[in-house]
Amino acid sequence: MSAYLSGKSFIVMGDLNGRFGSLMPVQSSLNRISMDDVVNERGKWILQLCDDLHLVPLNGTQYESVSPGRLTSHQYAGSTVIDYVLVSDELVSRLPSPCLTILPTSISDHECLSLSI
Repeated sequence: MSAYLSGKSFIVMGDLNGRFGSLMPVQSSLNRISMDDVVNERGKWILQLCDDLHLVPLNGTQYESVSPGRLTSHQYAGSTVIDYVLVSDELVSRLPSPCLTILPTSISDHECLSLSI
């Protein structure tokens, strides 16, 4: 898949059900903060996928407005960051900063991710 996507710009957004705390893919030079410090197996898999496909998470970086690192999912057992915006690394330099807004919503237990490009 990496060869197929090489040279193509793309964005992945949504509930990925993985937690990777403040970690970032190895190839990223961005700093990231998160209100969720937990790292789980699916989170490690997401980070590996980001490395393999040259994706950069925008959550918790300078590209997130208002309060970087904001929690995105609110369940009975607690709140987490499991909803992400991942962009091709070649897109990052072309994005305005900030461009990701995480908004509360009354129709879901997940926040709304809004990306302005």
